[in-house]
Amino acid sequence: AKDIRELFRKLAEQYPGLEPWIDKGIAVAIDGTIYRDTWSKKLPEGAEIFLLPRLAGG
Repeated sequence: AKDIRELFRKLAEQYPGLEPWIDKGIAVAIDGTIYRDTWSKKLPEGAEIFLLPRLAGG
């Protein structure tokens, strides 16, 4: 995937059970930096990527 948006699209196609989580909002850590709403962020080749569920603050 070239960016976070494409990553989510490909994951939802391959793993339909992830789609509700993606719709609720998932943060993405790319090489240790967390992105919450930057879906156009480019994914560097060989990057370490983690998906993080959003947590409600309080």
